[in-house]
Amino acid sequence: MFGYDNKHVVTCHVGDPTKDMDLLIYRAPCKCEVMAAYIVDNVGIAAGTENYFEVALKNAGTSGTATTAMAAALGGTPASGTAPAWTVNVPQTFTISEGTLASGEWVKADYDETGTCAQNITIVLEVVYGVAA
Repeated sequence: MFGYDNKHVVTCHVGDPTKDMDLLIYRAPCKCEVMAAYIVDNVGIAAGTENYFEVALKNAGTSGTATTAMAAALGGTPASGTAPAWTVNVPQTFTISEGTLASGEWVKADYDETGTCAQNITIVLEVVYGVAA
């Protein structure tokens, strides 16, 4: 099988972060590329303006503190002022802008919560090892 056909699935479950946090969810064991990423909310939340959350993916470098964008945020409040609803166990797809990782670099989930939320989220990465964009 060709390397680019050999996708590895990495999952990370986060139980109710309760506040804004940066979560290191994956460390690249070698040069690799995140080909796709998804997030699933296991609780659900109604559309609204007071209680909502968003999650973005970042390349945090080898230190785990860098903030290079990997994928734009999902959720949050759009220009219209109302945050989107999240349906229980319905995956949302991140749009990967730059998924290439060097050996030892971290993927960080940037979780931002407003109001009162008690979410449990699962982030799924599809990774191909040894491939560079």
